[in-house]
Amino acid sequence: MYELAKDNAEVKRMIKTSLQQYLTEENFKKTFEQTFRVFPTGKIRIGEQWNVNQVAVSDMNISVPLLYTWQGIDDNNGIVSVEGKVNFENQKVQVQGNPVNFSLKGEQTGEIKIDLSTGTVSYSESEFKAKGKIFVWTMKCR
Repeated sequence: MYELAKDNAEVKRMIKTSLQQYLTEENFKKTFEQTFRVFPTGKIRIGEQWNVNQVAVSDMNISVPLLYTWQGIDDNNGIVSVEGKVNFENQKVQVQGNPVNFSLKGEQTGEIKIDLSTGTVSYSESEFKAKGKIFVWTMKCR
């Protein structure tokens, strides 16, 4: 996104501020807690799948519908694969009080390992690749 802003200092400032707000301890905790709410509480079999919507970009409220698949057990870790796709066209939101219009297409993939003795996540890797356009309207007053 930063590259797309080119020489527009206002857009670069908005992106930087947005990232600073997203990468806070509170958001990290929220994301970490969200991880524990995605797993079924009952028994599951290899190949079983379940859906979860997870917010990928908080300021823009981009919710990624994820498909979780139970892969099995390896060295006392439960293995879950994660995949999801986004396809937003002409979405309108407010970011820091400024109207933003964006189109975004992409996918998220990953793997989660759960320590079966404690039930906690022992490893998680996720990649979110997306391409799109973001239009930011700013007004200059003299």
